[in-house]
Amino acid sequence: LPQRPHIPLHSRRSSVKMLNILRKGANTFIVKLLLFFIALSFMVWGVGDYVNNQSQEPVAEARNWAIGPREFAIAYDHEFQRMRQRFGGALDKKTADVLGLKHKTLNAMINRNLILAKSHDLRLTVSTATLRDNIAATPVFQKDSQFDAERYALVLRNNQMAPKDYEQKLKSDLIATQIQQILS
Repeated sequence: LPQRPHIPLHSRRSSVKMLNILRKGANTFIVKLLLFFIALSFMVWGVGDYVNNQSQEPVAEARNWAIGPREFAIAYDHEFQRMRQRFGGALDKKTADVLGLKHKTLNAMINRNLILAKSHDLRLTVSTATLRDNIAATPVFQKDSQFDAERYALVLRNNQMAPKDYEQKLKSDLIATQIQQILS
């Protein structure tokens, strides 16, 4: 059996004395308050790092485009709401995860960006007249089967989207449709 090292008796007494002082001090209000603030600072620091890192790094990127976390979150939420309507409101986040909705949304966004990058290489564009005709033909923007500018503004405002942003997205959608038709 290995021998235990010899510790002088006076050293053991001072260790026991020091431990007793620490035990008594640990129950004071000041020590508890100090520990609370230390734990709180670590929590704030950790959460801050998580939030900041999440908002800066792209979810996916290539040489001339990137999908940011906010853009992905908006697209995922839109797709989740669309699927939820399709399932009659019975879809929850857990089921959406099992169905791979995040993965499918990201793949769709990547494919769209690849198509748009190719359309840019091919210099495809959408004319103002085509854009205007598509907006006017959208049923949600119509009143009595006619385009209604007030309804257009209201629908976009309710969806927290500026007309310029919607029109840019629609242009991209129309170009992507052109590319898909060319490839089909």
